[in-house]
Amino acid sequence: MPIAMANLCTGLFNMLPIISLDGGQLMYVILCGKFSEKSAERIINITAVIILFPLMVLGFTVLLNSKYNFSLLFVCIYLIASLLFRNNGYY
Repeated sequence: MPIAMANLCTGLFNMLPIISLDGGQLMYVILCGKFSEKSAERIINITAVIILFPLMVLGFTVLLNSKYNFSLLFVCIYLIASLLFRNNGYY
């Protein structure tokens, strides 16, 4: 049961609408059908910031409470860096 829960959590995390993850790629394809590419990029970036900020706060809280578990905070920092340093390539 714990292995199934870990796989489910990983799958749900991967479906977050952040362009580096599969959910962001799916959201980009859907939004490009309705909006221009520039508008789709802007919507995804705003959505990513809205989602990553609470996740980063949660990661920091987990780090303070556990004193050693920094994995969620590290993943959030990595995703923010991938948003900042990408070369406008969505595929």
